[in-house]
Amino acid sequence: MYHCDYEGCDYSVEQVYGLKRHKQTHLPADQRPKRKFYDPLPPNKKRKKGDKE
Repeated sequence: MYHCDYEGCDYSVEQVYGLKRHKQTHLPADQRPKRKFYDPLPPNKKRKKGDKE
């Protein structure tokens, strides 16, 4: 089990990834990531199969 070391927090989880994600909740709002890595990109950022840079 992995435990959050933030004072007053008793969160625990079995996977490291879950703990890393949880620790972001203790960051100030302006330091939190704006989107999750698994969120899709906005439509204007997606590349089509035949597009080249």
